[in-house]
Amino acid sequence: MRTTILLSALLLGSPALAGDGSAHDDAVALWKAGDLPGAVKAFKAITRSDGEDAKAWYLLGTVELQRGKLKRSVAALQTALDKGWYATVGAYNLACAHARAGNADAAFTALDQALSAGYANPEHMAEDADLANLRDLDGWQARLDQADLNKRPCMHDEAYRAFDFWVGDWNVYDAAGTQVGTNTVSSLENGCVIEERWTSVLGSTGRSYSYLDPTDGQWHQDWVASGGAVVHYTGGLDDAGAMSLTGTRATPKSPSTATRCIWATAEGGSVTQTFQGQNDDGSWKTKSVLTYRPDTETAKADSDG
Repeated sequence: MRTTILLSALLLGSPALAGDGSAHDDAVALWKAGDLPGAVKAFKAITRSDGEDAKAWYLLGTVELQRGKLKRSVAALQTALDKGWYATVGAYNLACAHARAGNADAAFTALDQALSAGYANPEHMAEDADLANLRDLDGWQARLDQADLNKRPCMHDEAYRAFDFWVGDWNVYDAAGTQVGTNTVSSLENGCVIEERWTSVLGSTGRSYSYLDPTDGQWHQDWVASGGAVVHYTGGLDDAGAMSLTGTRATPKSPSTATRCIWATAEGGSVTQTFQGQNDDGSWKTKSVLTYRPDTETAKADSDG
C-alpha cells in the first residue's frame, strides 16, 4: 500500500456511495498533513454519524493501516467492502493489512477479490512492501500474473497476437526488387492495436490501425493515405496462417471498390503483402505484391538509442 494508491482512491466517486462533503475534506486534510490520530478521529466521527458511508470506512481502514493498527484496519476495510466500496482498492488494502498481520490465507483471499474486481497494477503489487510476506509463498506468482493479465489482456491472448509477424521496421520492395518505400509497424496500447506508418520513395505517406474487435471476433484495419485514399478491411487468418483482409477502397476522385490484402510470412524474416482486386464474377485477381525486408539499420539505431 502506497500513498499513490491511497490518494487515487479519493478521486473515485459514485452516486450510489455516500461520503462526499466538508467532513471528508477536513479528515483528509488532517491525513495529508500527517496528523494520523486526528484523521482517525475525524473518520470515526463520520462513520458514527452515517454508518453506511463506505468511503469513510475505507479511508478509516486505510489510515489505520498506515498507522500499523492492523486489526482496526481489517475491521474498517471489511466494513467498507460490505457497504459497497470499490474492491479494486478496498480489497487490495485489506490484503495488505492481512499480510502485514501474518495472515497469508486471508491476504490471498482479499487479493483474489481485488483481482476479480479488475485490480491491474502488477508493478505496484510486485514492489509493495506491505505484501512482502506473500512473495515467497505458493500462489503469489499466479496472482501477480493475473494482475498483469488484467492490465494487458491483449498480450496474454494468442488471438490478439496473430498479426505480430508484421510488426517491425521494414524496407519495402516491389516484384522487380526496387525499393518503393519504408514502413514502421508498431504494437501499441499493450498489444491491442497495430499501427502502420508508411512512407513511399515519392514522399507520399499513409497510416493504418489494425485491431481484433471482440464484438465480432474479426480483425479490422482502417487505412488513410496522404492522397485521400481510405480503406476499411475486415477478416482474419486464413488456413495457411496468412492475414487475409477484405474491404472497400475509395479516394476523393473514385467510387468505392472491393479490395483484398493478404500478409504472409516469407523466408529470411520477410513478409509479403499481396493486393488483389475483384473481378466481375466475384473472383480475385492479384494486382501487386510487395516484399517487406527488415530494416536492420533502423532496428539497430532504436536498440542503441
